[in-house]
Amino acid sequence: MTRCPTPFHAWLLLACCTPSMATATGIERYEGIAHDAAGHVVYRESHWLSGLSPTRDLLVLFRCPDGRPFARKQVQESGRPLAPSFELDDVRFGYREGVRARVDGQREIHIRRRTDEPEKVAVLDDTPGLVIDAGIDAYIKANWDALVGGQSRSMPFVVPSRLRTYVFRIARVDGAARSADTRHRFRLEIDAWYAFAIDSIDMVYDAKTQRLSEYVGIANVRNQAGKSLVVRIDFPPRRMHDVALAERDAALAAPLDGRCVL
Repeated sequence: MTRCPTPFHAWLLLACCTPSMATATGIERYEGIAHDAAGHVVYRESHWLSGLSPTRDLLVLFRCPDGRPFARKQVQESGRPLAPSFELDDVRFGYREGVRARVDGQREIHIRRRTDEPEKVAVLDDTPGLVIDAGIDAYIKANWDALVGGQSRSMPFVVPSRLRTYVFRIARVDGAARSADTRHRFRLEIDAWYAFAIDSIDMVYDAKTQRLSEYVGIANVRNQAGKSLVVRIDFPPRRMHDVALAERDAALAAPLDGRCVL
């Protein structure tokens, strides 16, 4: 049976791309390279992670293959490592989504699919155990021993494209833990009877560093028709290094002018 790509996974491209920790005195930069099924480079990601959990900030620039940025994402833990606030802005279509604070103290999910479409919002049910966006990385690390040991875990996860949460299940899929293992593959899928019809997401972590090294599944980034791309993203460890605050600030202020056709 053909498994159908759906908007359920549009949040996951960056949700799991955070390393285990940044340095206390600097900002860690690392790169991701997205490939299509044929192995061609589709786009690139530049990440800047600052601070220490549970108050880290993550900035990501999505870049065309020629280096021009076309989208930006900002994530703020603000004491909520599992359920941070975030915003993703893609100027190619005017696509914007995220979770933000309201003046009444609550938070809301918001999404705008195109510049000429109205924004839609829904009050977030901020229940205990909720996972949002990059919080999936913190969730995996908090449950590391159980997952590596073969146990599965379920959690409510916010899906901005649907303005609601769904229960997802995560488990290791490459067998029981072994001392010789160098990588662990975890699979995330919706915990419902119709899971067979929805593509799962695979995240591969280095067993020693607990860093994400590979992501396979539906991406945040969309093609010209507005459909999420299916990609494999590699995060080479050798590209990780500390940088100055000025570099991160320059990335934050960089104009989003990329018009690449993906």
